[in-house]
Amino acid sequence: MQIVHGAAVAINGRAMLLAGNGGAGKSTTALACALAGFEYLGDDYCAVEPKAGKVHLVYRTAKAFPRTLALLPSLEDRVDNLDRIAVEKGVMFLSPNDVKLRPSADLTAILLPRVSEDGGPPRLVPASRDETIKAVLPSTVGGLMGGTSVTPRLILELVRSVPAYHLLLSPDINAVTDAVATRLEAA
Repeated sequence: MQIVHGAAVAINGRAMLLAGNGGAGKSTTALACALAGFEYLGDDYCAVEPKAGKVHLVYRTAKAFPRTLALLPSLEDRVDNLDRIAVEKGVMFLSPNDVKLRPSADLTAILLPRVSEDGGPPRLVPASRDETIKAVLPSTVGGLMGGTSVTPRLILELVRSVPAYHLLLSPDINAVTDAVATRLEAA
């Protein structure tokens, strides 16, 4: 098993891992999906089992920048450190009353969110293995202050185990969740 820097959501036990650098849109996408009724497997860190094809919830927390709260205003009352939002990410401790928490799910794909530069609708575009490794490995190793000696091998195994896509985001959060749902339901 390997802890990875990422978020994960699922529908009917079929999950997608959202990976990439800080500020890419992982948390916003995961929280929007959770509010839309998806199962939530975490934000910031998830555990993956590449051989078993599983992703696991590690923490019941989420972090959000002010721009996430602007897109998802119903979350504002759940932020514990709202008085410090100008200097640090807002932190939420989620309960089953807030979202559908799921402890584990089958991993079906990796999504690499980023804001679309062409202003088009949200969509998924295939990502290469190299692009996916570059999105998952450095942020995981950096966040874990080096990881372990098996981290690179497990990340490579993870990337080889499922397809990956760039998730091109737009401000239309409902269209983003629809794009993710469409891919999850097709997996």
